[in-house]
Parts: sequence; C-alpha cells; structure tokens
Amino acid sequence: MKGKNTFTQKEIDELKRLMTLRENSTSKSEQKKLRDKMRKIGFYGGDDFGIYDCKVADLESLISTGRIKVIGNNLIPKSEYISNVKEPAKEKIATDFASVEEELIKGNFQSVSSLSADAIPNESGIYCIKLREGSTLPSKFGKIREHRIIYIGKASISLRKRLWEEELNHKKAATFFRSIGAMLNYLPEGSFGGKPTNYKFSDKDTDAIRKWMKQSLRVNFIKVKETEIISIEDALIKKYTPLVNISKNPKASEELKKARQRCVDYAKSL
Repeated sequence: MKGKNTFTQKEIDELKRLMTLRENSTSKSEQKKLRDKMRKIGFYGGDDFGIYDCKVADLESLISTGRIKVIGNNLIPKSEYISNVKEPAKEKIATDFASVEEELIKGNFQSVSSLSADAIPNESGIYCIKLREGSTLPSKFGKIREHRIIYIGKASISLRKRLWEEELNHKKAATFFRSIGAMLNYLPEGSFGGKPTNYKFSDKDTDAIRKWMKQSLRVNFIKVKETEIISIEDALIKKYTPLVNISKNPKASEELKKARQRCVDYAKSL
C-alpha cells in the first residue's frame, strides 16, 4: 500500500471536496494538482484500491465496505500520515472484556484484500474474522450466526505474525487456515515439522484458499494486554460461538471436526 486506508472525518471531507473539483475540471494540469493534494493526505486510489479517477461515490463505497476506515475528527499532521496508518491499533491496549468487545466485535472490519502486513501491529492481541455479506461456507458445517463472525483468535506475541503470516497466508501452521482449507474440501500435501495435525496444502491450493479469503472475509484486530488475552478470547468464543472455532466453543461443529480429522488422516498417509 503506497498510501493509507485509515482517515479522519475531516480528511474524508477534504478528499470529497478535491474529488468534486477534479471531476468538474477540464484542465489536465489542474486535475494533476488536485490528485497530488489527495496523495499528500495519503489517498492513492489506483495504486491502493484499483480505482482510477476516484469519485465521491467510489470513496463512499470504499468506506461502506470497510476498505477505508474513518476515525476521529482532527486532521493528522502530514509527518504522521504513513506511520499513523500502518499501526491503526497502536493508540490503545485493551485490558478488559467490555472494551475489547466494543472495539473488536462492534468496530470497523477491513476486507482481507485491503490488508497488508504493515497495517497489522507487531504486538499481542486478539483478532476477529467474519464472512462478508453474500459469502458462504458449506451448509453442512452449520448455520452462519447472524453476526457473521466465524473465528476469534489470539496472538500471544505478534498479531502481524499470527494473523497475517499464519492465519491468512499459511506461511506456518495455522488453525484457521487449516480449517478453511478442510471446509472447502482441499486435502494436504504434507505437514509443518512432520506433524500431521499441522497439515499444510500445496502451493496451488494455498493460493486458491488465499483468493477465497480475499473475496469472502473481513477482519478486525485489537491490541490486548498479554496477561488478559486468554481469558478474554475464551469469553468471546463462548459468547459468539464462531463457526470455525472448536476449542472453548459450546456449539463446536462436529462436521468441522470430521473434516479436519480427514485432513490429518490424509497427511499421515503421505
């Protein structure tokens, strides 16, 4: 990402003003000047969102779909544009269930396709993954809850490593990635560290699962005090019973257990 995906409301208002001026301008040089002003705010429509000559309606769509997050009311100093967006959760470390629930479950979710490693804090925390509207998982695994949350996980050391590298990109053993692969009916080609329970998929299948995640999932994450992570994660799982969580889940899917065991057995046979 060349710019950022988190803006204050005043920055959004200014972007809308500049977009309107650019749309109404017939001068190429004037349009370029307006685009440069938008980039100084941190908005790169084509490079970051694939939308060239972005209009106000396009910007509002990016906000409504969660690809752009709006925070606060004050303009961010220019010197802080990029550093501010790369770690949006840095301002606060939650220490209690109520504050985590408010910010994590009820906060702003981002599509997986809009995420990058630099946007996720390299610190401990909890993450939440939900299905986008219109996306589904095979019905045999159970009904999608109304809140559409399918997984809640913890990162005892680094959200960036756990959520980005493992859960979303399968660079190491990851419970969520393995579960999604099993639910989508993929079979492993081997395992991490020779442990069948840590089965891994082929490069081709891994790419296919990643593509599905980018199209189908939205995520949110929050830094949490390390000593509080386990108890808060347990409480969230028990309350929201996410479809892809098994451990600590009072409504754990028996079909998911079977699908994962099928992959383990297959990995053992290789």
